[in-house]
Amino acid sequence: MSKELLIACTHIGRHVKEEVAAESREVFANEFGKARRKASETEYWLRLLLHAEILAEAEFRSIDNDRVEIAKLIKKIFSTYRQND
Repeated sequence: MSKELLIACTHIGRHVKEEVAAESREVFANEFGKARRKASETEYWLRLLLHAEILAEAEFRSIDNDRVEIAKLIKKIFSTYRQND
């Protein structure tokens, strides 16, 4: 489970990096969608690790707070993109 969490959360950054270098608006929007889905998947793995008692509540909250902030940034950027579309 921890490997899946690592993959999901690092893919958020990977897709953000790819959207910055996007060759078109369509690719840009597609990569944002992927980043948002990976942020959601990260929450899933975090919750599994919490309920399996692999992560303590404090560890979960700390990591999840960061995930929520990243998801908010992605949402705000995508919202701004759509307004300018």
